[in-house]
Amino acid sequence: MSLEVYLATTRPPGGEPSPLVVLAGHAQIGDSAQLREILLADNGQVHRRVLVDLSGLSSMDCWTALILRWIARVLFRRGGSLTLTSPQPEVAVMLHYAGARDLLRSTPRTTGVVRATVTSPPVGPLRQGRDGMSW
Repeated sequence: MSLEVYLATTRPPGGEPSPLVVLAGHAQIGDSAQLREILLADNGQVHRRVLVDLSGLSSMDCWTALILRWIARVLFRRGGSLTLTSPQPEVAVMLHYAGARDLLRSTPRTTGVVRATVTSPPVGPLRQGRDGMSW
């Protein structure tokens, strides 16, 4: 199974709308370009918080974990943030080894993220073909 990416928007109580990216399947180095494209999309917002739900991601390689850490640094330099939630144990271990443990937050039930509402339906799965087109 390859990586599946679903996009939505969340609005925490009293907060600003934020992109919600849900990852499912297996993430590997070949998915890095797609992750960069989706997570670093500007959408006209300079400061933004990106929330990534990892609950459906069953595995990831070390390169994907490093790419997520790099994306977090880029967003931070732009005045934003990247938050990873609900990883499976194998994914959490890989993020820990990649030095991305600080991006992890406890499960949504304990952080209040569960109260965020999806304001637009997921669009996906998104996949990028060899010709660079997403479908």
